[in-house]
Amino acid sequence: MPTIIRMAREPQGRTPPAGGHRPIHAVRARSRWTGPLGLGVLLAVLGPAGSPLRGQSETASRPRDRYWINGGLGFGRSQGSTLGFTGIAGNLSASYQSGAKLLSVRTAGVWEFLGGDAVGDVALLVGLATRQNGAHASLALGPGIAGGEMGGWLSESRTRFSSTLGLAVQVQGFGIAWGALGLGLYGFANFNAHHSFAGLTLALQFGELH
Repeated sequence: MPTIIRMAREPQGRTPPAGGHRPIHAVRARSRWTGPLGLGVLLAVLGPAGSPLRGQSETASRPRDRYWINGGLGFGRSQGSTLGFTGIAGNLSASYQSGAKLLSVRTAGVWEFLGGDAVGDVALLVGLATRQNGAHASLALGPGIAGGEMGGWLSESRTRFSSTLGLAVQVQGFGIAWGALGLGLYGFANFNAHHSFAGLTLALQFGELH
């Protein structure tokens, strides 16, 4: 009996084979655990490390915002004029573009030096704009407060109006010639119940245009 018991217990105390090689079943059992565990650790380490790179690529691909001022002189006409676009038109505006969205603040007016009318407005406009680096085109609409005077220079029947709410329209189109400078056309109009007007100017742009 002692001999039988000793022979049964020998596998428990068996020493590893020479050379330090473990049994095949032990290596397989370990590989089943270290494979998924190692992959999980690798993903956990590389995941946060890749986040800054993704953020940098998204920032680099997103176009920069643009902002500029715009001023010009040209020709225009006011409501009731029978002489066409014979008045002097002028505009001064400031614009901000983010993506395709545009926000502008402008003042514009028309002086009919033959008819005697002088009308203008102040407006806040929103609209859409292009993103080409070499050129810009946009259309914007918004509320505009109009005012002015109508009538001949020597007429005693000259009338004035002020604080008249109207629909303001703005169209911009210009090429970017010298970095922060652009040159193009600026169209404007104000449609109101008292005295509408419109104009087109040759305008100069200055600002962050690219």
